[in-house]
Amino acid sequence: VGPSLQQECTKIGSIPLGEACVTPAGGSLRVKHIIHAGAIPLGTWATKESIRNATANALKRAKELGVKTLALPAIGTGVGSFPIDRCAEIMLDETRKHVEAGTTLETIWFVLLEETTYAFFDEVFTAAGVEDFRDETAPAPSSIGGQAHRPDEPE
Repeated sequence: VGPSLQQECTKIGSIPLGEACVTPAGGSLRVKHIIHAGAIPLGTWATKESIRNATANALKRAKELGVKTLALPAIGTGVGSFPIDRCAEIMLDETRKHVEAGTTLETIWFVLLEETTYAFFDEVFTAAGVEDFRDETAPAPSSIGGQAHRPDEPE
């Protein structure tokens, strides 16, 4: 995956802040595409606008591709240093807007690799009434609300 994915990214070059682009997955990944979202300005931190736009554009690219399942990380919360709870609120808001406007997506996975990140997303989604936010061991939801990878569960 590494070198071939890097070559695809090099062909595209940098993308505008808040935009998203697509590369073939290549290698041994069991997916067809990778959607790359630009949420962190060079030399600084992620903002609510950059996370909102990156999320919306990633969802838009998924719809353009006719994707049925999408995995999203907590955009901008690592190196971008954006607060996890605000990220969860923004990503939930953009996901709901996308679904309400019509989508090809049937499942959205929020891939959350740390227990604290999962806890923040779980709290935000539960407070918002999202009933089908659950860990990866649960059956897929019948509506889009999200699923999360819990780091303490076996893969």
